[in-house]
Amino acid sequence: MDRTTQVPSFSGQWLREQRNARGLTQKQVAEMLGVTHISVSNWENGRYLPSAVNLLCLFREFGVWNWEVTE
Repeated sequence: MDRTTQVPSFSGQWLREQRNARGLTQKQVAEMLGVTHISVSNWENGRYLPSAVNLLCLFREFGVWNWEVTE
């Protein structure tokens, strides 16, 4: 069985660009995810990565669902 999966990638720069494009503050993004604005700042500055759950929530909130799975 041959599977091809394209998963969106994450970077702090991507998060900052997505947030700014929507006119959101770090605090607003944090409230959407139930985390602190310090966590969002740490993600954007590359100090930490979001958990898998938070990463999926970010992709959902910013409309990144162009995953392709082929069998």
